[in-house]
Amino acid sequence: MADESENGRKHNRPRLFRDIMASRPRNNDELSENSKSVLQDTILQLITHHQNFDALVNESIITDVDQNSLPSKSAVYHDLGYETTSHRSSTTEVSHSVAGCISVLRHEALTAGVPLQIFAANICSGKILDMIGEEKGDGLLLNNKHRAYLKILMRTIIKLLSEQTFSRNTFIKSLNRELELPIELVWMLHTAGIMSLEAYITCNLNRPSVIGNLAQSMTDLTNGECENTQLRKRILKDILGYFVFHGYQEKRDSSDMAAKGMRKIAIAITDNVTKKLITMDPPSVDSLNLFELVRECENVNLSILQRYCTHQLAVILSYNPVLKVSQALISQDQWSYAKTPQHVTVMYKQLLLAFNAEEAVGILRRVLERQEVNWQAVMTFVATFLVCFPQAPKHIKDLVDDLIKQAFAASELDCIITAFLLARQACLEGPHVFPTYQDWFLGCFGDSSISPANNKKTFAFLIKFLTDIVPFEAAHHLKAHILKPPHVPAKCRPVLCDYITLAKTRLADLKEPVELLGIYEEGAGTSACKPQLQNLHQTEKDVEMALAAFEKTGKVPASIMEASIFRKPYYVGRFLPSLLAPRPLPEVSDVRMLLIDSLNRSDKIPVVLYSKYEKGCQREAAQLLEGVFSDEGSMDDMLLDPTEQLQNSLNRFTEVVLEARGEIVPGITSQLSVVSEKLANLLEVDVPQHTENEQPVVVDLYGPDIPSKHIKIVDQILNTFCQTTAAATTFETLCTDWATQYLSMLSRHKTLLPALVVRVWNLICKEAPALDQPHTESLAAFVVHLRGVQALFGDIRVRPEDPTLVGQPFVDVLCGSIPIHTGQWMEFTLRFCTSYLQYAVTSLGCFQMYYMERNQNIVPAAVIKRFSFLVPRMCPVVRYYGTPECPGMDVLNKQKWPLSIKLFTSDQFRCLVDPLTLRLKNWIELELQVISHCDHLSCIERHDYYQWIIYHHFLPTSTDKGGCGGSCIHASSVIFASLMDHDMRHETKVYQVHVDCTASRYITTDGPGCRAELIVLLQELCLQAAPHMTSPSEGPWIINVIEEKLSVGGMSPLGMYCTLSAWFRLASSLVPHLFYVNNPLDVDSAQRLSASLDFINTFMRHHLYEGCVLPYRVTLYLMQGLIVLEQHTHVKQVDSVISISLARCPLLAASLLYHYSTLKPVLHHLIQEDSDKKSHGIFTSLNSLYTWAESIICMAEWSEPPPTETWLSGVAIFTLAKQSALHSGTCPNLQVLKNCESKVLQSYMECVVADASSRYINGEELCNSLARHVIDLLVTTPQCMVAFNTDNGSILTTRVFSQSIVKVMPVICFRILIQASESDILKIISIDNSLKTILQMHVCCTELYRKAAVSDQEAGVYQKLNQPLDLHFMIEISQVVKKFITHSSLEHLCQLQKELMNNCDPDMQCMLRVRLGQT
Repeated sequence: MADESENGRKHNRPRLFRDIMASRPRNNDELSENSKSVLQDTILQLITHHQNFDALVNESIITDVDQNSLPSKSAVYHDLGYETTSHRSSTTEVSHSVAGCISVLRHEALTAGVPLQIFAANICSGKILDMIGEEKGDGLLLNNKHRAYLKILMRTIIKLLSEQTFSRNTFIKSLNRELELPIELVWMLHTAGIMSLEAYITCNLNRPSVIGNLAQSMTDLTNGECENTQLRKRILKDILGYFVFHGYQEKRDSSDMAAKGMRKIAIAITDNVTKKLITMDPPSVDSLNLFELVRECENVNLSILQRYCTHQLAVILSYNPVLKVSQALISQDQWSYAKTPQHVTVMYKQLLLAFNAEEAVGILRRVLERQEVNWQAVMTFVATFLVCFPQAPKHIKDLVDDLIKQAFAASELDCIITAFLLARQACLEGPHVFPTYQDWFLGCFGDSSISPANNKKTFAFLIKFLTDIVPFEAAHHLKAHILKPPHVPAKCRPVLCDYITLAKTRLADLKEPVELLGIYEEGAGTSACKPQLQNLHQTEKDVEMALAAFEKTGKVPASIMEASIFRKPYYVGRFLPSLLAPRPLPEVSDVRMLLIDSLNRSDKIPVVLYSKYEKGCQREAAQLLEGVFSDEGSMDDMLLDPTEQLQNSLNRFTEVVLEARGEIVPGITSQLSVVSEKLANLLEVDVPQHTENEQPVVVDLYGPDIPSKHIKIVDQILNTFCQTTAAATTFETLCTDWATQYLSMLSRHKTLLPALVVRVWNLICKEAPALDQPHTESLAAFVVHLRGVQALFGDIRVRPEDPTLVGQPFVDVLCGSIPIHTGQWMEFTLRFCTSYLQYAVTSLGCFQMYYMERNQNIVPAAVIKRFSFLVPRMCPVVRYYGTPECPGMDVLNKQKWPLSIKLFTSDQFRCLVDPLTLRLKNWIELELQVISHCDHLSCIERHDYYQWIIYHHFLPTSTDKGGCGGSCIHASSVIFASLMDHDMRHETKVYQVHVDCTASRYITTDGPGCRAELIVLLQELCLQAAPHMTSPSEGPWIINVIEEKLSVGGMSPLGMYCTLSAWFRLASSLVPHLFYVNNPLDVDSAQRLSASLDFINTFMRHHLYEGCVLPYRVTLYLMQGLIVLEQHTHVKQVDSVISISLARCPLLAASLLYHYSTLKPVLHHLIQEDSDKKSHGIFTSLNSLYTWAESIICMAEWSEPPPTETWLSGVAIFTLAKQSALHSGTCPNLQVLKNCESKVLQSYMECVVADASSRYINGEELCNSLARHVIDLLVTTPQCMVAFNTDNGSILTTRVFSQSIVKVMPVICFRILIQASESDILKIISIDNSLKTILQMHVCCTELYRKAAVSDQEAGVYQKLNQPLDLHFMIEISQVVKKFITHSSLEHLCQLQKELMNNCDPDMQCMLRVRLGQT
C-alpha cells in the first residue's frame, strides 16, 4: 500500500525536465561530434531563453516539500558553510535547483546589462516583498508555503554571497523600503547571516514605527495566540538574546559610536517589550515567560543577566507613576501577595532569580532614591520579595530603619512616606513574614531609647506626617496609633492629644469606633471578660441571632431596630456590612434575603450600602457563571464552598512542604499567603486586625461559647499540621521553618484563637489517652512552635484548676495541667513530654525569627519537671543511672520506654534540667495528684519508690540542685510545707469564720490521693532522723515552716486562720514534742521553748482561738508535747518545764483550765509516767482550783479559793458557769459570787464579755439572760465595771484574749448596758472610774464605726454579718452614755482627764461641759 501511494503521488506531481529527457529515446549516434556540440549549445540557449526564476524556485520547493518545512538552525548553519551530517543528503538534492536559480539570475542580469550583484539583490528582495504582500495572518509568523519558498531563496542568496556576487546593502535597502517585515522573516534572515538585526535596525532608524512594531511583535509572540510554541520560543530566545547581549554587556570602547547606538536601541526595545508586558491582559496557559527565556539564552552570562534584570526592575517599578501617595495609602490593602495577579508575581520571581536578597533590596533602594515610582508596582514587588526570600523581612526592616533615620535627620517627607508604605506592606503579609503593624510601630517609636522622634522637633515632624495622612488611613492603622501611641517627649503631650482626637474623629466617620459592643451582648459589665478581639465574632453572632429571630417571628427583631436608632455606629459600621456580605443569591429567597428586604423597605439600610450589596451579589454570580477565577483557583475550586477551598489550599501546602524535602523554598511562604487569604474569606473578615486585640484573650475552657464553624476550621488546621509533621519525619534534613511560618500565619487570624485554645486543650488534657503515637508527636510539635511564637498570639489567659499556674503563658499552663492522676494519663504525659523534648532539642535552633529578639525558653518548666518526675517513677531501671548498680545501655534500650530513657540519660536533657531541676517540693506537688488505687505502681512498689526518691535521691542531693543537702530537718520541712500547701489549695468550703479544728469544717479533697502515704513517709522520716536532729537557736523546724508561711504580707485574718488550721491539722499527725524542740533530749532549760511559746502568744492567740481560749485539740496537742518534754528533762533541772511554760503563756494555762474536764482523763496516764513527779503538783493545783469553782457554781456553796492567781480563779468560775449554763440554762448564783474577791469577779466578768464578743463576731445573738446576769452582777458589785475598761492592763486582755475580741468587747458592753434601767445605771455609776470606763468604751466604739465606714477589711471581724455596727446602734450608745453623764456626780465628772474629754465626740464634750458648768 505504501508503494502504491508513493506511485500515485509521483503521477499527480508535475514532471520535471530531467524526468522528461530521461524518458525519451536517444539517437545521437547519427550526429558528428561537432553537430552534437552545436545542438547542445542551441538547446541550452533555447532553455535559457525560456527559463523562469519563479518556476525554478517552485520546482526546488517541490523537491524539498517532503522535508521539514521549517528552516532548522542546523540547516541554516549548513547554508552558511557549516555543513552537518543530517543535512548533507538534502543539500545534494537541492544544489542543482540553487545552481539553476543562479544561472537564470546570471542570464537575466547579462540580458539587462545590470551587474549580477545588484540585479540578484533587487530580484530577491522583490520576491520577498511580493511574498509578504500575499501573507494573510497576524504579521508574526509565515505560512508553510512561504516558509519553504524563503528557504530556497535564502540558500540561493547564501550561495551568491559565498561567490561574492550579491549586494547585501542593496538587498537590505530594497527589502526595508516600504513594508514592515514579519518577525519570523527578520529572524530567519538574521540567523542565516543575510540581514542581521543590527542592519535591520540601522536601515529603519528613520522609521520609528518599525522599531515599535518589532517590540510589539516580540510581546505578541509571548501570549500564546500563535500556534507552534517551539518556533515562537526559538524566535524570542534568539532575538531577545541578541538585544540583551548588545544592550547590557559591559561597556568597553567608548569611542565606538555604532556600538553605543546599538546599545541604546537594544535597551529601548527591551524596555518597550517590558512595558507592554506589564500592561497587557493576563496571559493564557500557553504563554511564554519572557524573562525565563532570557535566562536560557546561551550568550547571556550572569553579569549580563543581572544588569538586564536590574534595569527591567527599575523600568517596572517606575513605569506610569500616576498613583499619588494618598491613593497608595487607601489601596495598599489590595496589593498583598495573595491578591496580586499571578502573572505579575511570576514576572517578579523570574527577575529576582538573578539576585540574592541583599542585591534585590539594594536595587529597590536605588530605585526609590533615584526616580519617581509606581507605588502599586513597588508594593507588589515587595510582597513577592518577602515571600520568596527567607532573609527578605530582615533586609526590608533594615531598609525601613534607614529611611526613617534619614527622614528624621533631615525632615525628609518622602523618606518617611516610603518607610511607612514599605513597613505596612510587609505587615500586610502576616506575622509569619513580618511583625504586625502595631508591633512594628511600637517597636520603632514606643521606646524613648530607640525612637527617632525623641525630641520636640522630630516628634512634631512625626505627628505632622501622621496628621496629614489621617484622611487616607485604614481604621486598623489609626487604632494602632491610638492604642499604642509613640513615646512622647517632654512638653509634647498636647500635640499627641490633638492627633488622637483627630484620629478618633476619623474613626467615627468610618463607623469604626475603638471599642464596640455587640447587639446581643449581655451588657457593658461583661466586656471585661470578653476581649476586644471578639468584636468580629460578636458581629457574626449578632447576625446569626437576628436571622434566627426573624425566621421564628417573621418580623425584624426589636433589638435590631433599637440598634439602628440608638447604636448607629455599630449598626452601620459592623452589623450591616456583615449582614450584607456579597454572595451568589439563591433563586428562592432565604431568611437572609428576606431580612435584608424588610430592613431596606423600612429605610434601615443606607442606599450606598444596599447598592454596593446588589453589585457585589451580581459580581459573585457572574464570577460563578462566567468562570472568572482567582489566580490560583480553577473551575473546580470555584465550585467548592469556602471550607473545601481552604482544605484544598492546606493540602497544597502539605504538598509544597513535602516537595521541598526539608529545604527552604519560596513556595512555602507564598502558599501560606494563599491559605491566609482563604482563611480570611472563610471567616468573612479582613486582615490584618491587629489593633483590636490589645486586651488579653480570656478563654473559658469549661463553658466556651465558640461557633461550630471555627471548631471545624481549627480541626482542618490541626489535621494539616499533624499530617505534614508526620510526613516530614521522613526527611533526611530536619527543617522546622515551615512550621514556624505556619503558626505565625495562624496568629494573624485572632478570631480563631479561642477555638484553637479550646481544641488544643481538649485534645491534650481531656482526649489524650485515645491518641496514637504519631498524633501525639505532631501535637507536641505544634505546642513547641506555639510556645516559640506565642508573642504573636498575644496574652492568652485561661483559668486553670491549679492556682500556681495562674498568670503563666498558655503553653506553660497547658503543659502544667496535663493530668497524671492515673497510670493511663501518666503514660500519655510521658509520651507527650518525650515527644516535646525530643522535637525541641533536635530543632532548638530553628525557632528564632529575625524580629524575635527576646530570648524565649521553648521548653516550659512544666514539661521538664513532669518528664523528670515520670521517668524514674515508670522506669525503675533508671533510678540508679550513674551508679554501679545501673545496668548497661543494652539493657536500658530493651525497656518499655527506650526513647524516654535515652533522652533522660542524654547530655542535651541534662543541659535543660540544670536550671529547672525537679525539686523535692515539685515532686511532692506532683505525687499528691496521683490517685493511689489508679496508680500503675502497687502499694509495695510505691513504698519502694518513696524510699528511693527520698533517701537515695533528694536527701543526699545538694539544696542548690533541688535536694536536702543531707539534712533531715530540711527534708521534713519541705514535705510538711508542700503537704500544707496542698491542703490549703484543696479546701473547698468554709461554713464559718472561726471553728474548731476537730469539726472538720474545711472539707478537703484528698480522698483517693497519696496524701496519707506521704504523711506516713514524713512520720518515718522524722522518727529516723530524731537521734540526729538538733534544735537550732531559731526554734523548731515545724515552727519555722509556719512562720515562713505567715510572713507573707497582705494576708487577711481569715487567711491567717486558714493557714494556721491547715498547719495544725498536719502538725497534729506528728509527735507533739516537735512543736517545742526537734529532739526532746536537747531540752536542758526552758529557754529552748521560747520560740514555741512566743508563737502561742502571738499567732495562735490572735488567729486560732475558740471563744476566748484555744480549741480543745490544740490545747491537748500542746500539753502532750510539754509532758513529753517534762519526762526528758535532766534531773538537775529544778523548775518544771510545764510550770514555766504555763507561767510564760497564760493563754495555755487558761485553755488548760477551760478544757480541764475533758483533758484530765487523756493526760492522766501521761502524768503517771513522769518519774520525777514534777508535773504532779501542777495538775494537783489545777484540780483544786477546778473543784473550788465547781463547788461555787454547781453546789452554790462558798469556800476559800486555793492559793493561785486571781485571774485564773476568775477563769475557773467562768468555765464552770458556762458548763452549767450549757446543761441547765441558768446563770450562777449572785449571792455566792459576791463573796468572791473583786478582782476575781472582774476576771470572771472579762471572760463573760470576751466569750460573748467571740460569739458576736461569729454571728450569734447576745443572750438576754446573759445580759441581765451581767447587769445584776454590776448592780451587786459595781467594782466589776472596771472589767469593761480595755485599758485596765489585765492579764486576760493583754495576754489571753485575741486582739479582735478585745476590740469588740466595748460593743458587747454597750449592748448589755442598753438593757439597763435608770435605777441600774444609778447603782453602777456610784463608784469611781465608772464614768471614765463608759467614756473610754464610747471612744472605742466610735473609732470602730469610723473604720467600718471606711473599709470592710478594717472593720472585718468587728461587725456581725447580719447586724453591722450601724448608725442606729451608735445613737443608742450615745443615749446610754448621756444617761451615765447625767447621773454622774460632779465629783466623778471632775475626776475625768482632759485628754479623755477631748477624745470624745463633740456632742459628748458639750454635755460634759454643761454638767461641769463650762460654756
